[in-house]
Amino acid sequence: MLPRSQRIQGSDFLEKIKRRGLRKSSPFFGFTYLPADKPQFAVVVSTRFDKRAIARNLIRRRTYEALKNNLSLAKKSVSAIITLRSYRKLEQLTYEEIEKQIKQFLKNL
Repeated sequence: MLPRSQRIQGSDFLEKIKRRGLRKSSPFFGFTYLPADKPQFAVVVSTRFDKRAIARNLIRRRTYEALKNNLSLAKKSVSAIITLRSYRKLEQLTYEEIEKQIKQFLKNL
């Protein structure tokens, strides 16, 4: 899990990123981000993905862990919202797949 200082806190800042942010996407995730002084991230998993909080939190925790392990790959510091996009292929969303897509996003900033 990312330290609290690297997680986005507060809905006002999330709305600002949603309105003004740049967007990129991958097969499973949507990335909305803004340049920032220090890296901060939020992971959003909708109830459309799964009604059970256990399943949503599993994906959220895996995503935060992949971010934590690969944050050094980022060429510049950003504040980003990572949103789960694909709702059909839960069985394909392993930690390795999440990490692969997070690495790709961080390298292409």
